[in-house]
Amino acid sequence: MNSAPPNEMTSALWGAAISLVNMAVAAIAFRIALRQEETTTFLRIIFGSMAGRAVTTLAIVWYGLKILHFATIPFIATLLFCYLLGLGAEILILHRKQLEISRKFYQTNVEKNR
Repeated sequence: MNSAPPNEMTSALWGAAISLVNMAVAAIAFRIALRQEETTTFLRIIFGSMAGRAVTTLAIVWYGLKILHFATIPFIATLLFCYLLGLGAEILILHRKQLEISRKFYQTNVEKNR
């Protein structure tokens, strides 16, 4: 029983869904990383999460295109657009958190040196 390949809208929605799951996993990893005391552990969690999500996304894209026969352009365009939005948000959030930590560290050191 052969079914027809997914149409363009379905392919685009799958691209958006994959990116949404990717962003959710990034948020979970970020919350776990924030609980860490050491910077090295924090960075390992953040970068490990990024690498793992990239490999997983690549495998899912391959499966969607080669096995499920998603419409290539809508699927990839939506996936890329949503992925870039998520990546931008992730970078912005990490940067803001780093600034917050730096300010606290700076204020603590200024008060100690008075």
